[in-house]
Amino acid sequence: MQTDFARKRGLSGRNSFAVGRISLLLSDPSRTNRYNIKTNGSFMVSYWYPAEPRAGELPGVWEDKPLALDPNWWGGYNDRVVRFVTHSLPDAGISNANERYPVIIYVPGYSGPRAENQEKFEDLASHGYIVISADHWEVYGTVFPDGKYLHGSSVTGEPSTLLNDATFATKSFTRRTLDLRVILATSIGATRAFPGSVLTQTLIILVLLDFPLAAV
Repeated sequence: MQTDFARKRGLSGRNSFAVGRISLLLSDPSRTNRYNIKTNGSFMVSYWYPAEPRAGELPGVWEDKPLALDPNWWGGYNDRVVRFVTHSLPDAGISNANERYPVIIYVPGYSGPRAENQEKFEDLASHGYIVISADHWEVYGTVFPDGKYLHGSSVTGEPSTLLNDATFATKSFTRRTLDLRVILATSIGATRAFPGSVLTQTLIILVLLDFPLAAV
């Protein structure tokens, strides 16, 4: 049944989509030394979205291989995690069932990677949402398109215990805010890069924070 939300916003009323995922490297040249590389201002962002699958497309990996094999991240589960797959299709064409989709931006926990709640992102995308999530400054581990495995500041001198200090918590929160500005500034252009996309515009943007706001 088509909801009032769907009718008012021109959505098709379709309530079950296949899910695609695309990952992009965004850059903020105004802030460098990210991931302990003095010249780096780039970070990974993933988009989960309603998709139109093609024959032969297979689900993607659940965790980037370097992260899946990191004993400090998955401990004794490395041999299993590396075999997990998702319910989303890498680089699948975006569904043209609607001209516009609502957008949700998820902000991971302090050291959490962007895919930490991807099963929820896939569920949302299957109901017609685009979900965006990024690897922020403090992320435990991130993998760039060239295969480079990098660690954020939570590993190299800024443990989560520092969030007990209001000044540092504000600094960390501000980093996320600045990342969100980059994401918002590039999201519409990024969605046009989705395979098969003709038009994707933001209807709503809801920012979900998995972050200790009480400390800020």
